[in-house]
Amino acid sequence: QWANHLGATVIGTVGSAEKAELALNNGYHHVINYREENFVERVNEITNGSGVEVVYDSVGKDTYPHSLKCIKRLGMWVPFGQSSGMIENFDLKDLVANGSLFTTRPTLFDYIPTREALQTASDSLFSLIASGHIKVAINQKYPLKDAGLGPGARIIGNQTNQGLNHFDSLRFINFTNYGTEKFRNTASRI
Repeated sequence: QWANHLGATVIGTVGSAEKAELALNNGYHHVINYREENFVERVNEITNGSGVEVVYDSVGKDTYPHSLKCIKRLGMWVPFGQSSGMIENFDLKDLVANGSLFTTRPTLFDYIPTREALQTASDSLFSLIASGHIKVAINQKYPLKDAGLGPGARIIGNQTNQGLNHFDSLRFINFTNYGTEKFRNTASRI
């Protein structure tokens, strides 16, 4: 939605028909199910063979190195997730072979390293939400006690998540420095 609001043509890859519908309803101009279609061919078709300026890849293993073939010469590849697994055997030569591409592996805390940066970013986001340019749907609700072990955790883990998950609780617990086991034990007592 944000990229669409900024004027970008947004092409997305998804792993199911349900996610394709969700993506189209949230501002994507073109959606490709990478499990059913050759997404490199479809991107070439959509862009008349020129490729895209940048690929933001949250999938990982299932889309690498093919996503590099969708980027125009001197474009940018931004792998930021690994929902299908970690990328294996990354080779810098792949960037050269696909048009002298650039890459970066961002992490949120480098972009919002301070409280002030977080406040600025949050203000931008909530301003777009308040103006209606970004719509937020909470599609699933779960008790907080199920956050680490219950159905909410399972749908995130098996890639069937759609939209936001909301974990209800009357109490707030700061899990910042908790390990997974400590989190599960605490969550199960709530």
